[in-house]
Amino acid sequence: MNILVSNDDGFDAAGIRVLVAVLSKKHNITVAAPDSERSGTSHSLTFHSFLRYEKAEFPHAKEAYKIYGTPADCVKFGMGNIMRLKPDIVVSGINRGPNIGSDIMYSGTVAAAFEAAYLGFRGIALSINKYGDDIELYTRAAEFLLSRLEVLAAVTLPHNAALNINYPDFIESEIKGAVVTRAGHQDYSDLYIADERDAGRFWLRGEPLKERHKHNGDDCDVELIKKGFITITPVTFDTTDFEAIDSLKGIKL
Repeated sequence: MNILVSNDDGFDAAGIRVLVAVLSKKHNITVAAPDSERSGTSHSLTFHSFLRYEKAEFPHAKEAYKIYGTPADCVKFGMGNIMRLKPDIVVSGINRGPNIGSDIMYSGTVAAAFEAAYLGFRGIALSINKYGDDIELYTRAAEFLLSRLEVLAAVTLPHNAALNINYPDFIESEIKGAVVTRAGHQDYSDLYIADERDAGRFWLRGEPLKERHKHNGDDCDVELIKKGFITITPVTFDTTDFEAIDSLKGIKL
């Protein structure tokens, strides 16, 4: 297959380097990734400044482009202005850290997969449940995706859906397999910390809360990944609350 690979950790991140090396064993890879880290940019696009790119060397890729924009920019611009042949699939990652539960709202990694779905292509986001670069864990996550890629590319999904995969930080013998599941809620101890050199500037910092969210059952990505499962969650950018529509129809506006 012809695969477009992007991410939000940046063109030189270890995760995307491992992903391309592994996927290139069987597929033709084109890379269109941000010039630098764009974590937490969600589905933003570059409107208020110009977008530029440059061709660059990337091990194991047929072609590679460094985009001075967001992950969604990379997919939209990559397919619309760079690639000579449209991809069969778009893969985003491998992200340094999980994209489970509420992380999905903010994730540039998932947004790249969403942009692919929006444009009519299969989009897959891949993340590991560990902050910091772990080449062995990246490799196992990439090998897992490679082994299932044809199946995941062919499965029927709604036009507005992408696949969000998270790989647990367990040793290989303790991985309990892959499971298709829903997204849960992942809360953080969000804190805005004043900059040491300028009290008028703040940095957002925080850690995942260990307490289970009241809406999380055992059958969601947040809880299952803690038990050693690889989670696969179909996610959609359709933000309509259909139950609320029925409720609103019952009142006079």
